[in-house]
Amino acid sequence: MKKVLIGLAAVLILIFGGLTVFVNTKSDFIIQKVSEILESSLNAKLETEQLPKISVFPSLSVSAGKSSLKAPDFSLTFNSASVNVSLFKLLSGTVQINSVAVDALNLDYAAVSDKNSAQQKQENTTEAQQPKTLEEIFALVPAKISVTNSNIKYKDSSMQVALNNINAQIEDFGINKNSSVTLQGNAAYKDKSQDIAFSLNTDIGFLFMGQSLEYDIKTFNFTPVKGFPFTQPVDVTAESSVNFKPFVIESLNGVIKSPFAELTLKGSGDDKKGNLTVDGELFPAAIQENFLADTRFANLPKSVKIQAALSNTPADITLKELLANVHDGIIKLSGRYDMQKKDLQAKVYAENLKIQDYLPQSTANGSAKKTAAKTAGTAENKKTAQSSGTNLTFNITADASKIHYNTYTVDAVHSLISGKISGKEKTVTIKPLTVTKEDESIQLSAKLELEPKDLISVSLDGQNLDTKKWTKGLTDKNPLDAKLSAKSSLTFKSADPLNTLNGSGNLSGSALRIETKLLPFITNLLQLNFTLQDFYEFTKLNVPFTIKNGLLTTDSSYVDSPAISVTAAGTTHLAKQSLNFAGNAELKKQGLVFPYKVSGTYADPKIGLDLGKQLQVLGKGLLNTGEALGSGVVEGGKTVGGGVLEGGKAIGGGLKEGGRLLEEGLGKLFK
Repeated sequence: MKKVLIGLAAVLILIFGGLTVFVNTKSDFIIQKVSEILESSLNAKLETEQLPKISVFPSLSVSAGKSSLKAPDFSLTFNSASVNVSLFKLLSGTVQINSVAVDALNLDYAAVSDKNSAQQKQENTTEAQQPKTLEEIFALVPAKISVTNSNIKYKDSSMQVALNNINAQIEDFGINKNSSVTLQGNAAYKDKSQDIAFSLNTDIGFLFMGQSLEYDIKTFNFTPVKGFPFTQPVDVTAESSVNFKPFVIESLNGVIKSPFAELTLKGSGDDKKGNLTVDGELFPAAIQENFLADTRFANLPKSVKIQAALSNTPADITLKELLANVHDGIIKLSGRYDMQKKDLQAKVYAENLKIQDYLPQSTANGSAKKTAAKTAGTAENKKTAQSSGTNLTFNITADASKIHYNTYTVDAVHSLISGKISGKEKTVTIKPLTVTKEDESIQLSAKLELEPKDLISVSLDGQNLDTKKWTKGLTDKNPLDAKLSAKSSLTFKSADPLNTLNGSGNLSGSALRIETKLLPFITNLLQLNFTLQDFYEFTKLNVPFTIKNGLLTTDSSYVDSPAISVTAAGTTHLAKQSLNFAGNAELKKQGLVFPYKVSGTYADPKIGLDLGKQLQVLGKGLLNTGEALGSGVVEGGKTVGGGVLEGGKAIGGGLKEGGRLLEEGLGKLFK
């Protein structure tokens, strides 16, 4: 692009080149010298249809007719051009350009690198050794520039840009001058993936060194042509006026029409305060189709009506309310952004939302693409975040009521979310998050240190919760009826949560009614003909646990009742889903204890008796049984003579049946 600037400078030299050798020099001699310079430095050929015209008084002006400058990588043509220079300043040794006018300028540039880095570096160093003062620089800036019916085209290996039918009037450009620009035209941008086109008619006013900028967009129309993230045309027609210092939307009236939105914007105000309203519809299903084609959602609404009211002053932007009607529910947003402190205070409220409607139903291919994209972009994202100059603090109050997931309903949700985003850190604190169902609440607090630690800390506290209430809507039959309390403190890294989970906690409960298949398994295995129920009543549950790098360990978990007691100790790895537990199941009324083992995985658990411990228990039981039987015979012999025979017969039969039972049970165990 530097060559283009040099070429433009050469054209200016052509136009007012007579100034260098003053008025009496012939124009054809000027053209000859300029042509030689361009030929040697840019390999560019200059052609003109007629000689430049020079006027001396009252100011020095030079005008040229149709001309062209052609080089291997660019061409520049115009129908006419003129430059007006202050004669008084010129006589005092200063070139001050009053105005430049160009008609039908056409620039076609294709970037080609024809200089090695050493040569380019040398040129840059040479240029840097010749600094100019601000006065010298702005003396060469035209006070008035007029461009009419012009076209500019730029192309390199990755993109193409075309500016067509450009008409611009720039006046009083310079230090601390109130300048204005009138711009009309259209532009098109194209790269390997997308095309964009828009037309523009605008007035711009600015104070250069004072950094003040105002604009008034009379018309603006935008249309994606090809390969854009959305393929359908977007028609944006707007009139707007904005003061950038201070930043205030003084007026905005426009319409946005597209396959995914139809919005009407209206604004009014002055340099102290502006107001803006937005009214219209968003089309989530169309947004999904255009932007998230690889992801399918359960039940996105075709249309969402939105209404929004904003106001802003030089110090802040306030969203009075944004209301969205989604299916049968609503979402409300409000907040204030302090532009100086870069601080956001906001409130979010949702009511009667069905979460399942908005959950993605990703295909395998879609999931794979997302995973690959996430993996590929992780390093780049971290690099971008670390170098970002963003600085934002925020406090958000979030409330919701009647939130549904299929047939499951949460009555209320409340949370306070605060955070900080900067070039060095990203932290989010959630305290508290309170979830309420039928007048009972669970509280959760969390801290997300996304960067640089990627560490998430979570604390959970729920006291004396009625599981019937909390499981209502999850299943047709509640498998658990109890009063439970849970407390835990956990940390993990979001990149690999199950393998990096650390912490501890405790689950306790009372009045439990639990379905279990462990006891029927044991009694069936030993052919014990006890009548067992599908559900068992327990008076107490206690499960203390610790977690280290995803491995959960419990040493003394138990569930107890007057009839049954079950203990457990062991480990499970949450990521590998492995099971390694052992304990005792005791039938108190029958006086029987069954040691058991649990192994395998969550999907395929293996439950069996601990054979070594079971033999010990059975051996001890036999000794105890023999002692009792012996005593019974003696007692029977002392008291009842005839009864001894009958008693012996009965006892003998009992011993025989007991032996057969033990033999069959052990035989099945060893199988």
